[in-house]
Amino acid sequence: MVWGTTLTLIGVGVMGLTFLPDLIYTIVVFVGFILFGLGLGFYATPSTDTAVSYAPENKVGEASGVYKMASSLGNAFGVAISATVYGAVTAFASVDVAATAGIITNVIFALLALVSIVVFVPNDTGAENLSQPAVKIKPAKQG
Repeated sequence: MVWGTTLTLIGVGVMGLTFLPDLIYTIVVFVGFILFGLGLGFYATPSTDTAVSYAPENKVGEASGVYKMASSLGNAFGVAISATVYGAVTAFASVDVAATAGIITNVIFALLALVSIVVFVPNDTGAENLSQPAVKIKPAKQG
């Protein structure tokens, strides 16, 4: 999850380099979107597993639904807040500066996500299952 968030953070960060010339910025944004997509790909599976693995078996469906709802709300709030920052900054600065400010807002959110992962997500998820076999095999009776 840390690697995924870091890649996403870098991808979004390079998209904020709006001062670059047109062609170079287009290439940088393309690379940024690649990093963004890879980061989300690396993040999605372990975060879903972490969110659902601690739920009781009869509540896994609900835990998955709550996780998806939180993810969707986070996306909606992120877009709304970034657009609000962009709109507010365009009142007194250029569009390039406003775009950078909106994207930097997303970088701040990604940094907060990274810190929360490091602080709150347990490091030993699934570790206890790896040390012991899932099914104990009884030795065969002799003789």
